[in-house]
Amino acid sequence: MFSADEDIKIYLGDEEEVSPVSEGERSAAEFLQHKRNGNLDKTKQLGELLASTLLGDAPRFCGEPYGKQKLVLISFLALDALEDIPNQMLQKSAQAVFRSTVERRSPEIHKIIVDSTAYTMYILNEREHPEDGWGRTLAELCEADNDQQLIDSGNRLTAEYRKLFRDMVHSYHFV
Repeated sequence: MFSADEDIKIYLGDEEEVSPVSEGERSAAEFLQHKRNGNLDKTKQLGELLASTLLGDAPRFCGEPYGKQKLVLISFLALDALEDIPNQMLQKSAQAVFRSTVERRSPEIHKIIVDSTAYTMYILNEREHPEDGWGRTLAELCEADNDQQLIDSGNRLTAEYRKLFRDMVHSYHFV
């Protein structure tokens, strides 16, 4: 047996299908907005400024026994400071400019700072000991775990460059 309701269809008229905006379209629109309002230019300037700072200070560490690992730490601190930018697209843009600027201007320094093991250890340190432990992690990476002078040097470098890079990032205002 069949019910009369099974054959009834309701005509709603000519409705246009509204297609949802894709993630790609949303990202493209956001990109264009940041380009128009000058935010992308600011991220480029900021990424280049942090890269220039790292490269300008690199000779200071060249003669040191643990100078390469100190450059990795400073690079990590620069990239970490860029995470203070209030928009993830702008953060990633500034970080990409930082990396590409270092690579273009000094392939030797770029080879040194792309140490994923060290970055992982610094990320873990930041999660577990955000205010301290930087020098200890540096010493561990240098296989000099008990070298108090190196630990202290790493902590001083962290304080110095964390402040410097964060001040640079916070001096830029994004729309």
